[in-house]
Amino acid sequence: MPIPNPVRLLRLHAASLRSRLGAARARRAECRRYRILGREIAASRGEADHLLALAEECRRSYEADRADSALVDAWMLPLVTVRGIAARVVLRHRIARGHRQLRIRYETLGREAATGVAVPVRPRSRALAAEEAGRFGRTFWNQLRPAIFPKAPALAGLTVGWWIANTYTDSRWKSLARSIGIGSGGTTIVSGETYRAMRFWLPLLAAAICAYVGERIVAAMRGGEHREASIEQ
Repeated sequence: MPIPNPVRLLRLHAASLRSRLGAARARRAECRRYRILGREIAASRGEADHLLALAEECRRSYEADRADSALVDAWMLPLVTVRGIAARVVLRHRIARGHRQLRIRYETLGREAATGVAVPVRPRSRALAAEEAGRFGRTFWNQLRPAIFPKAPALAGLTVGWWIANTYTDSRWKSLARSIGIGSGGTTIVSGETYRAMRFWLPLLAAAICAYVGERIVAAMRGGEHREASIEQ
């Protein structure tokens, strides 16, 4: 069996990639032209942009935060901030979703006006978006995996150790002082032997569990990649 020429294979892959990128650019340019045409059609019909109302509501949320911050006690300020952030996150999500829906609607209107045929754009757009998202996700994961899994067990152990130190103590005086705001650390009292055992064994156990889970995830993903490769062959 002849050995494939690596340079030739690389050139073939590069040519295929250029062809796919060119086709994708052409599709995006075509969709952009249809969206512009669809936006003009919608404007000529006098369709209202409901996203303006959401943007106005987001602006009023900022004003409500400023007004309430001047009327509440200091200990209530974090609640005012959290309330405002949560409200604006929901509004921005609705605005982003509305923009996506408008792009689909404008493209559909423009395509129908240009071709005279009702074309279901939404399923095709979803399929292309899912395919590209899957490719990007696999590439991103392949780059991120070597940086995460070797460090994850150590981070898990450090996290559990920090939690123990900030939750438990073996000194009644330290617990009393920390309960009234003096110093930092845990306030739950345990015996000295139990505290030392927890600080030694629990981080070690957390690191071991994290390492085991990471190995199982990597093994499962490799098994999935092997199955996909065998199916393609």
